[in-house]
Amino acid sequence: MTAKIGRAGLDVVELELRGSDPSLPNVLIGGASGQGKSNLLLVLLHSIAASYSPDEVAMYLLDFKDGLEFDRLGPRPGRPWHLPHARVLGLEGDRAFGLAVLRYLDGEFRRRAEQFRLAGANDLAGYRTLRPNETVPRLLLVIDEFQVLVAEDDDIARASIVILETLARRGRAVGVHLVLASQTLSGIETLVTKERSIFGQFPWRVSLKTEASESEAVLGRQNTEAAQLRFRGEIVLNREYGDPTHNRRGVVAYADEELLDDLRHDLWERAGRPMAPRVFYAARPSDPNLLTGALQRVLTDAPPGDDTKFALLGLPVDVDPAPVAFGLTADPGRTLAIVGDGRDDAFGTLGAVVWSLAAQHVRGGAEFVLLDAVGGDTGSPETELLDEAAGAYDHKVHRQTGSGVGRGLSELAEIVEERIKASGKHADLSAERRPIYVLGIGLHRAARLDHYDDTGVAPTDALRTLVREGPLVDVHLIGWWNSLRVFTEHVGYEFTSLVGGYVFLRAPEADVQGVLGPYLRYAPQPHRGLFCDLSHGGRPVPVVPFALPS
Repeated sequence: MTAKIGRAGLDVVELELRGSDPSLPNVLIGGASGQGKSNLLLVLLHSIAASYSPDEVAMYLLDFKDGLEFDRLGPRPGRPWHLPHARVLGLEGDRAFGLAVLRYLDGEFRRRAEQFRLAGANDLAGYRTLRPNETVPRLLLVIDEFQVLVAEDDDIARASIVILETLARRGRAVGVHLVLASQTLSGIETLVTKERSIFGQFPWRVSLKTEASESEAVLGRQNTEAAQLRFRGEIVLNREYGDPTHNRRGVVAYADEELLDDLRHDLWERAGRPMAPRVFYAARPSDPNLLTGALQRVLTDAPPGDDTKFALLGLPVDVDPAPVAFGLTADPGRTLAIVGDGRDDAFGTLGAVVWSLAAQHVRGGAEFVLLDAVGGDTGSPETELLDEAAGAYDHKVHRQTGSGVGRGLSELAEIVEERIKASGKHADLSAERRPIYVLGIGLHRAARLDHYDDTGVAPTDALRTLVREGPLVDVHLIGWWNSLRVFTEHVGYEFTSLVGGYVFLRAPEADVQGVLGPYLRYAPQPHRGLFCDLSHGGRPVPVVPFALPS
């Protein structure tokens, strides 16, 4: 796999990746800030894409810089084309997603190794010879500013280093190639014991202008030639592990965005307009335009004849964007609590829940009760959008705001009691009984829920009735509280075990540990949640909530 990346005088500078004869599997790239490293990576990727089809090369691209250099390789509004070779674009430097990509490629490496063994092939070339009709592309992993992924002394860094070492040492046989780029390689303490075992598998060393110490870190000891470069875009190439006698100088081609965009369009058309890559933004919620496809996938994956209704919550921090959903059935524990202080993410989650549930019923076949405690007596504009989402499917929508939230809870408890008396707890509910979905919106702001009325009943009693018996008669509560303390006070400690699902959004680690155990590590951050279905024995799953649908 050869990439033309620039010129040295009149000669074209080529960078060749191969598994054997000779072995040139991986590339290490360095250079100071502003010297053209991003330009070099774009030239490298587009040169490969122009020479090889997506069936021959699949790219997994991670950008840990503050910028969005790889963003242009994916689709944009009004511009559906993209680089067809790109399978994954990880942008804005999310370390958890970076580890997820490494785990995916590690799994692919192991799958291919077994596949090749069974076929009697030692490497990719041999397997392609034995199976000429199979499509087995080379896998190119490019990580810009990779040191961000491994520099911290934590579980993510340790797991990432183990996988990088495996892929660097053994990936070449099955067609896996690594391109690691960084402004600085010196002083990464987590790599001290692994530097030789990882970088010793990178015969290609490429450096733009940098300091002498960084030149040695990239090119090799006593190889300071990158510090002698004068211009932006000048490079030192070395395919012998940095041996100074094999240095070669060149100038990288300029990555003209207009020309490259035209090239991406042509390649996209030539490839038959393939599906867009998995694009993951670390600092953004999940795109609500993906809700329709997400719901279709959840329903397709459900067992035949399953009457579960699924509340979509978001997308996972994973290569495979299998939607995260909470199943609602007429069983104990099918209540969902959203806990945390992230208002935008909470409303985004509630919006996805309302839309997905509304879409799964025939028109007018369900009821939605919106208990809005955050917008005062007039209600919040976000709740208005939830009303519209349910009403678009002709479902009946009831809204209670401000001081009416407690009254709404009491009325719902009466409905639950009536349904239990009419049908019994274990009755097979008939089709004419419409399910009721209760959205408790900011219940931490609801006033006087623990005050008893003239009949001796408090709204918190009604809330506990919904949790304890509501799911049995198709009355499901999905509530949002800003803290675990308020949630526990409202629901009652003895009834929290009947809440099967939790979504934590920017909640304190102590709140998460209070439900999921003291050994779970959790760092709150915007547009990131943690979901767990306790009643089904599920493990905690990081989730990126959807933005509120407009």
